[in-house]
Amino acid sequence: MNVAKIINIISMILNLLLVLGEISKAINTQIDFKNPIIPQDLMYNILFQDILKSIVIFCIFLFQLKLYKKQEYLSSILLYFIAVFIYNLRYFFL
Repeated sequence: MNVAKIINIISMILNLLLVLGEISKAINTQIDFKNPIIPQDLMYNILFQDILKSIVIFCIFLFQLKLYKKQEYLSSILLYFIAVFIYNLRYFFL
């Protein structure tokens, strides 16, 4: 088995773990809604950004699957690094 193919499969599994981590972060934010110190608009903004990041990372995973079927392993591995970058982005407030 090709080394790039193995690394690609591992990167796709890690990408799914990033999606699950982002969803759990959004659920924890939803639980913290009852905190009276933080304004409600700010909490909605944080929750929206968590959900948006999880959707974007999942779309990157789906694109990785398409690249895997075309046997373009290196491009798929590079997309994993983009997903990690998006996962580590801090919140931005409008």
